[in-house]
Amino acid sequence: MTIGYAAKSRGDLWTATEANEVKEVVNNNAGILNGHKTAIGTINETLGTHGERLAQNTQDINLLKASTKSVWLTQEQYDALVSAGTVAADTEYNIYEE
Repeated sequence: MTIGYAAKSRGDLWTATEANEVKEVVNNNAGILNGHKTAIGTINETLGTHGERLAQNTQDINLLKASTKSVWLTQEQYDALVSAGTVAADTEYNIYEE
């Protein structure tokens, strides 16, 4: 709801009806703003939770990266590791394309 009476000029009278209209508009908008304030609080809490989860996931990924070796080799070399049973679980094997 918005204030509906015409713009006032110096010397115009301001009626009780107009004053009450302003009061009603302000009070109605205050309720809407309080609802927005509550919603923003909920959104901020949710973002905080997601931020904490993101930080933990980033830390976990960095730990995995640090503990994983990356090796580049040919298909034949990799096949030899598999045959010998020496493929390491903590190693990422990358095969060169031929």
